[in-house]
Order: sequence, then C-alpha cells, then structure tokens
Amino acid sequence: MTEYSWPRRYFGVTSELTRQTIRTTEPNPAWDTQNRNRTVQVDVLSVRRPSTLEVYPSQTMYELENARVSPKVAIDIGRGVVAEMYTIVDDDLLLTWSNLNFVWVRSPELTQRITLVSVDNHEPDAQFPEPAPSMATNGANTLAVLLRGQNAVSDTEPEYKDRDMLVTLAGEIVREQQW
Repeated sequence: MTEYSWPRRYFGVTSELTRQTIRTTEPNPAWDTQNRNRTVQVDVLSVRRPSTLEVYPSQTMYELENARVSPKVAIDIGRGVVAEMYTIVDDDLLLTWSNLNFVWVRSPELTQRITLVSVDNHEPDAQFPEPAPSMATNGANTLAVLLRGQNAVSDTEPEYKDRDMLVTLAGEIVREQQW
C-alpha cells in the first residue's frame, strides 16, 4: 500500500490518500481475451468534510495533460451507492484508463472517495496514472480548450471496456463494508 501526503494541502490536514494494487488471481476471459490477470489500482481519499470533494472532482487528482476525458456515466453499484465512470485517453502514451469512483460517508467525521483505475494495457507492468496535484495540468487543459476547442480534451467516442470488471469490484467493496 502506498500513502501520499500531498492531499493535506488541498483537502485538509486530516485527509489521507492511499493506493492499493489489486490483481486477479484467476484470469477472466470476459475481462481479457488472452486470459491474462487484470490489475486495478484502488485509490482511497479520506476527508473530514464532504464538500471538499465537490471542489476537487476525481479527475483533478491525476495529471492528465494531453489527455481526453469521456462523458461520465452513472452506475448503481449496490446498497444505494451510485458511482461515476469515465475514460481517459492519453494520446502521448497511447493508453486508455478507465476510472470508476464513488463517495460515501462512513461517519460524521469521515467521508471517502473510492477510485478504481484500470488500463487497457493488461500486462503486469502497465502504466497507471499516479495521484498527483494537477492544478497546472488543469490550467493547460483550459488553455487547450480556448485555443483548439472542447474536442482537444474530450473523448467523444468512448469505449467503457472495463465497465463490467470495475462494477464487479466496486460492488464487492460495497458489499463487504460494515453497514
């Protein structure tokens, strides 16, 4: 498990961000036609005030310069929890990441954003976006929109290839929690 300290500057001194890597133990042919195990990065951002998560949406947690983001799709993952899913196409790296995230209030003092990230490269050494402050990237993307239009930062023909895998994992996370 990896812990990041930078979120304290954005989300408050009590905030925490951890990343855990989950890898399937058995290949699932529905998730990979070559029967390779799949990897998902699980980023958990814990904050005291839920309103801070509205100020910084999930895509602001990753440096996505020169990337195109798809429209968000709402998905019910069980127990009244609704996730949002979108894809990020990085034309420089020739990769597509899928991001499924949801927010839940765990107690009056704890709200969490759970983010599941997969990549269309199914090899064990596949490159994932690292959580990092992205205010400069957001500024560069805004400039790209002004100069080249919204299509410069939008994926207008998204493929939500990992939807079933991410929804399955998110549903398992929700079912396993103490309610």
